[in-house]
Amino acid sequence: MGRNSSSTKKSNNRPTIVAIILGLMFFSLMIVPAFLGRPDSGGVKISKAQHMAHPPIDIKALTIAVNPPNGVTLPVQYGQMGPKLLEAGVIDVSALKQQTGQALTDQDLEILTQGSQEAVVIDQQNASFLLNLFGGLGLANQNPIFDKAPIHEALYWTLGRKPGSDLFSSTAILKLSPDQQARVEEVAKAVYRPCSDAAALSPDNKYSIAMLGLLELMASQNVSSAGMFSAAKQVNAFWFPKQTLEQAIFFVATQLQDYANVDARLIVSRAYFSASGFRQLHQWLKDNAMLGDEPEQEPNCKDD
Repeated sequence: MGRNSSSTKKSNNRPTIVAIILGLMFFSLMIVPAFLGRPDSGGVKISKAQHMAHPPIDIKALTIAVNPPNGVTLPVQYGQMGPKLLEAGVIDVSALKQQTGQALTDQDLEILTQGSQEAVVIDQQNASFLLNLFGGLGLANQNPIFDKAPIHEALYWTLGRKPGSDLFSSTAILKLSPDQQARVEEVAKAVYRPCSDAAALSPDNKYSIAMLGLLELMASQNVSSAGMFSAAKQVNAFWFPKQTLEQAIFFVATQLQDYANVDARLIVSRAYFSASGFRQLHQWLKDNAMLGDEPEQEPNCKDD
């Protein structure tokens, strides 16, 4: 009687044990791949065996998604930033024309000389202008970040009426509240570029300085952290179009996820868009024959 009872109990427990084992297997399949893609996980760790099946990737459509021909509207206005930069000698119009090698548009000149209450729209035509505009703001605006992380890039600033070292953190163009400053630092410490392993919070090149200027401008207009991350994703796409296109290919290939739907915090993170993180992403695409035959070029923060 006792033996039959024991046997019955084991038999009854068997479905429960099987269910637990299956549950653990499901958990490992779902959680582990997700963990590998976290921004703080140290980079791309997807092997060929984990390469998901996907339909043929439409590179032309992805290119348009990354850099829409009509540009992208950012959740921020120019305001009086341009005139204040001119007044402080941070930007000199003639020097700006000489560096770009092309005439400024009427809209560019209006933004610089009169300011604008229009929303900032970034596109392929004005991406370089905005890089210089936000770069001037990031360089010259007084901010506590520079008390912790002084930059040497100021020495290379040649667009003003004064040496870059004299302009560095010299003018109170934007005054941020403690909450606004905290928002800038929250986002800046998590935004990277594929030519550096330093976040925008420790600016070490013209792109990080320009990103910092943009974040300060958005914070001054009370844009949310989510809005700032989204703008960083969109601006990076125009400042680094080739690298962002590779990101878009990667997320379609590995997660069947359209570029527009990739979380902004993830796509600008150290894991996917720092120099070391992007290098791993690029290598994965290369190993899986997902890149064209164009010669490889290292992202260069000085020359791009």
